[in-house]
Amino acid sequence: MKSTVIATLAFASAIFASTMAHGQDDHGDTRSAATTVAFPSETLGRLNPGTDDDYFRFTLSAQTAVVIETLDTWTEGWLYDSAGTQLAYNDDGGYVNNFRIAQTLSAGTYYVRVGADGNSPAGFYTLRLFRGDADHGNTRQTATAVAFPSGTPGVIYPGTESDYFSFTLPITTAVVIEAVSTTDTQGTLYDSGGTQVAFDDDSGANVNFRITRTLSAGTYYVRVATYQTYAGPYTLHVRDNGDAGNRTPSFSLYETGRAGVLSISVEALSNASDQTITVDGVTHHALSDRELGMIAIAGVNGRSGRQVFSRLDFDNMVFFRASGSPVRGILAALNHTLEAGGGNGEDHAVLSLPSTATFTAGSAVSVFSIHAAIRPDAPAAVTYTEYLRLGDAINRRNPLHSVTRTVIFPVRSLKDEVTPGRVTATVASGFTQLTAAGANTIGTLAIDVGDDRDGYAHYAPTSYQVGGAGPYYITEVDSLADIAQAGNAAAGTGSLMTFRGDFSVGRFHANSAATASCGTTPLTTTANNEVLDEVSVAAADGVTSLCIAVPATNTAEIPLGEYTVEVDYQGLPNRAYPPIDMAETTIGRIRRDGTRVQIPFLTTYSGYRQRVVIVNRNARPVSYAFSFNSEDGATATPGEDAEGTVPALGRVVLLTTDIVSVSGKTRTAATLDVVAADGTVDVATTTMNMEDKGTDTVVFESVAN
Repeated sequence: MKSTVIATLAFASAIFASTMAHGQDDHGDTRSAATTVAFPSETLGRLNPGTDDDYFRFTLSAQTAVVIETLDTWTEGWLYDSAGTQLAYNDDGGYVNNFRIAQTLSAGTYYVRVGADGNSPAGFYTLRLFRGDADHGNTRQTATAVAFPSGTPGVIYPGTESDYFSFTLPITTAVVIEAVSTTDTQGTLYDSGGTQVAFDDDSGANVNFRITRTLSAGTYYVRVATYQTYAGPYTLHVRDNGDAGNRTPSFSLYETGRAGVLSISVEALSNASDQTITVDGVTHHALSDRELGMIAIAGVNGRSGRQVFSRLDFDNMVFFRASGSPVRGILAALNHTLEAGGGNGEDHAVLSLPSTATFTAGSAVSVFSIHAAIRPDAPAAVTYTEYLRLGDAINRRNPLHSVTRTVIFPVRSLKDEVTPGRVTATVASGFTQLTAAGANTIGTLAIDVGDDRDGYAHYAPTSYQVGGAGPYYITEVDSLADIAQAGNAAAGTGSLMTFRGDFSVGRFHANSAATASCGTTPLTTTANNEVLDEVSVAAADGVTSLCIAVPATNTAEIPLGEYTVEVDYQGLPNRAYPPIDMAETTIGRIRRDGTRVQIPFLTTYSGYRQRVVIVNRNARPVSYAFSFNSEDGATATPGEDAEGTVPALGRVVLLTTDIVSVSGKTRTAATLDVVAADGTVDVATTTMNMEDKGTDTVVFESVAN
């Protein structure tokens, strides 16, 4: 019998392990050296080329349904109890060839081992541990009722699970429904009868869903699910959209019994101040002369009839005005008199409306001009409440009507994005030259700072948006100069980026431009050729390209390897929105062209005699190497013929028992890598049944790396 197998090829690092740049090990390689992590948690790790495994330890205080998985590279995972007994193993059960283990575990300590599968021997990954049991109903009938507005945590666990929520609107309201998480969520909105109103996948931050709709009064349902096999924790936010015309119920002036509207607007557009005030140990950042205008609008014609007291309460915000007259955070406005509060650092104010006040439908009854300071890490909200007595307003007793509006939302405006690339050293040159002459771009780093909302939720730092006709950004961020010092690599000060890898062959450049040109001045490296000179980060938006140029006269082999970049920002003092350093990230790699063949079945069973034939049609010798990917319960050990050389215009015939020995079972899968161009190598296996002398031959078609 003859069959053909087509393999997707990527040149194996096993052949050139001696020339690869190994990253520093970040987690222990044994249970005794395991890194302790919390449950639930997310932990960044890196598997170095070779046989690197990472171990982690976590503890459960009670029986828990857990999910353990990785993202970002191809992995396999093991779960052990405290004594080291294996409880579970998985290879590709998660998203895109990552492992995922779902188990219900008793209280105790457990260990997780993360390893690279045979198709991806090294790289960065994220280990995630989270609860795997259902926390919300998975039908409309069992939906979790949530308030409007609200934020509700949940978990999507592996499989087909989804979570349902319900909320009720008393009047027509413009709403925003979105999920915030590190997973990839999808959202569906239904009316009370179960008819789909809207669906969204990636309109929100970090490929999460966001639905914006104007909805009539009634009950609605939200279904939260995930894309493909993604799983993990999230928070569902249901709120109004902050528009000035949004008819959110707010207050009813005494004797009318009719709802009016509390709207929020921005009265000034100047940049925020760097002044701060500390309240209860928390630093709040001033809005400078940018005021929040709060307008109470009447719902019907009428008059108050008796004195009414209005109270404003802040959440994550305080009154603050550093200068001017009077020095206080609230300027009593139309119709009202300030009775209490409103001073710098206070989070409430009480005002009175006289009994003689009159109003018409749609007109402003009260206008509050507010100066405030805000927390940089949380949404700020205002609660407006009416009372009939001053003492009740001061002591928050016997309220008439109340409404809460979130008026300032954190948004993010710094984006530092890496676009990884790769360049190839050619087998035809003996790996002394690249496929393209001259400058080659290994990868790029783009730093983009601005107050646009495109993808704002992905990146730090934080600025603020206020509801109204805007969006208006209270703390404007137009360039890196607004939040961080520009870099000065010569002095080693300011914001700097560092590249790491093997820089022993070729000239390397970090070009601060969007072009692929390497420039004329190469960067120098450390004594061990592993770290480039620190590179300045410009004060404005820009792209930095990591380039390599190899002279035509070069005779040294260009090493295989991965190249990384990290950015250390030097933030400006006293900012509400400091930049967050970019952790070390892969910016690209150098590879070698060659041929890879996947052999799904090698056997050492004594009843079979199996051979592997490698034919070399090149006019020079070529080297080869096998690597093995055994199933659970089997251990493959390379034999004396697991690596070798095929002579020019010749062949080798290898017994499987000389290539590998297998304990626990008698079979394994293998990857064969040959340092030769595609189409110049033929590979086949022949397997003879020693009992009936029947022979099975499989020919493998190679594909270029």
